[in-house]
Amino acid sequence: MKLETARLYVRPFAERDRDAYMDYFRDPALWRMLGYRVDMSEQDLREEFAWRLENPEKVLALALREDDRVIGHIVVGEPNPPVQGHPVWSRKNGRSLSFALHRDFRRQGLMKEALGAVIDRLFTEDPALEFVNGGWFSFNPGSAALHRSLGFQPDFTHVLRRNGEQIEAIEGFLTREAWENGGRTPAFRKMRRFKQQLPESECLAILEKEPRGVLAVLGEGDYPYALPLDFLYRDGKLYFHGARQGHKLDAIRRHDKVSFCVMDEGFRREGEWALNIRSVIVFGRIRTVDPSGEDVEELLRAFGGKYYPDPESLEREIRSGIGRVQMLELTIEHMSGKLVNES
Repeated sequence: MKLETARLYVRPFAERDRDAYMDYFRDPALWRMLGYRVDMSEQDLREEFAWRLENPEKVLALALREDDRVIGHIVVGEPNPPVQGHPVWSRKNGRSLSFALHRDFRRQGLMKEALGAVIDRLFTEDPALEFVNGGWFSFNPGSAALHRSLGFQPDFTHVLRRNGEQIEAIEGFLTREAWENGGRTPAFRKMRRFKQQLPESECLAILEKEPRGVLAVLGEGDYPYALPLDFLYRDGKLYFHGARQGHKLDAIRRHDKVSFCVMDEGFRREGEWALNIRSVIVFGRIRTVDPSGEDVEELLRAFGGKYYPDPESLEREIRSGIGRVQMLELTIEHMSGKLVNES
């Protein structure tokens, strides 16, 4: 692959790039951001450069147009093992990107410029390509911001052990649909029968009042797994509680995107037999709440206040069960409500 952008040549490495490569890659902080050992030797660096020369279809040098000096690289490869083992992404056709840039040339938009050109070429040349994957570590907010600016959406996390420490890795994905939409994930579908749509205030009132709903997750074997749950709506988020192990938690750890549906008891207009039912569907991302966090007991108290008949019985339950309970927090990304007449 050979590309030109406003400020860069994106091309395979050549032997003449050796010194420039050593200049930007001889950086332990960079090795850590890439997940490499931080005690690499000169021989290790020479072997890394040799590998780049031997794989021109995978490794692209980023060279300044003004003097052809190499200041970074992009690696285009197959998805990594966590992505290949994922129940959803493993079934799709994708490529993975990783990259590095000389510390003196960061925060100038150069890597975004190069990545954008490479991504465009990948999707354009391969009509069957369904996604491009990029990952970053939780300690690297700059990489997270760069990926997001290109339209990558974080999808799942996993933990790696590198250099004697456990590091959380976040896997982000840019789908073909999002790329065709200018790097923006398409909006949620608009309601087809918009005249039946409930205003946001009614949706929130239902979430605050109703006692139960159905949480849908991606279960084992990619089968939907939907289960009825008590819940609490609070400050734009939904909270659930349950045991610290089980099908639900296993599914959430694999895939944090969920939906939650709530419906009221319905009402009949005078002279009509059919029920009129109001329902709300929420889409969002769910996470486990740290059981040792200071806010867990307060959350349980607010949660139980919705259901328990008196404060005394609630306090007894909290004291006896707080050591076994797992709270879940759902951040709402999209919400819609609908009024349906059963006739």
